Amino acid sequence: MMEVPLDYAAVGVCVAAIAAYSLLHWFLGRRGRALELLEMALNVLVYVLVIYALFAIAARVCAMAGLAGLPDSRQVAEAGDVFSGVHELAVQWITRLVQLRLMLSVAPFTYPVAQALYSATGWQRIVFEAAAVAYLAMAVYAKVLAQLMPLLLPLGSTLTCIPKVRRLGATLLATYLSAIPVALAAALTESTLAGSSTIQPINATAVSEVASKLGPSWNPLSVADEAAKAAWRLAEALVRSLITMALGSSLAGAVALALGGVYVHLRTPF
Repeated sequence: MMEVPLDYAAVGVCVAAIAAYSLLHWFLGRRGRALELLEMALNVLVYVLVIYALFAIAARVCAMAGLAGLPDSRQVAEAGDVFSGVHELAVQWITRLVQLRLMLSVAPFTYPVAQALYSATGWQRIVFEAAAVAYLAMAVYAKVLAQLMPLLLPLGSTLTCIPKVRRLGATLLATYLSAIPVALAAALTESTLAGSSTIQPINATAVSEVASKLGPSWNPLSVADEAAKAAWRLAEALVRSLITMALGSSLAGAVALALGGVYVHLRTPF
């Protein structure tokens, strides 16, 4: 027997509870209140169906973008792993550049080289720091979203049906739909950085040994060039990811808020 996913089970329990409460009011003669509750139960299903229709359309968009299909909690968690990997890569570049500068600063004849290296890698370090912070934030968001996704759809659909908490429900639905730009951003990051050996951090120990042997004749711009190539790749991946997440999240929020116009109304004949 196939196990019912958590979101379908939660929706079923919610609709069954509201329907049972509606029947209780019906048998007690409160027909108007019973129909109000039945409206709520029907609208839970309507909102769920509308969301899944939107996700069916989004799945085609995801397929056109190269994704395997509509992102689920597992894929969002994998996107978090991609973001974590890029964060660690940026941190390694920062650490290696600092480590190399410290190694070169120890010997008196390589101290000027260390200062030149620090100046030549200024903007690269800024890019690495920005990428480290941004991808860390995206990784944390993706991991938290992956844990909440099984509950966001049924809970958001239910709360959107209730007038007093409709804004909260719309926010939950927008958060659920933000799984799409998260997965797309991870795919763009992977495609931008895939197959490139220039993004790998330098070996600070090996470079320091070469610099010590060559002394003042060693050119620190060779390290700066390697850092620049990696910084360009990381900057490209970061900008593409941020634009994707910003546009996707804005569209998801607009769609979720627009769902307030979808409503089933029942009139009591009594």
